[in-house]
Amino acid sequence: MPSSAWWQLSEKLQAAGSTAPLPQGCCSTTIELRGELDVSHAWAQQDAQAIAYWLQTLGVLGL
Repeated sequence: MPSSAWWQLSEKLQAAGSTAPLPQGCCSTTIELRGELDVSHAWAQQDAQAIAYWLQTLGVLGL
């Protein structure tokens, strides 16, 4: 889990005496788009492109 690295780093910094807060640097998530029988390379490519466009519209991804 990518975000667990931040928790571990925060714990190590606290153990070393740091009192400064360490905000989360990332957030991981899983998106399930289709069922097992509804998967193909063509669908995956189309779905990935749609997600990239959506993230770009939100302003989180610059393409």
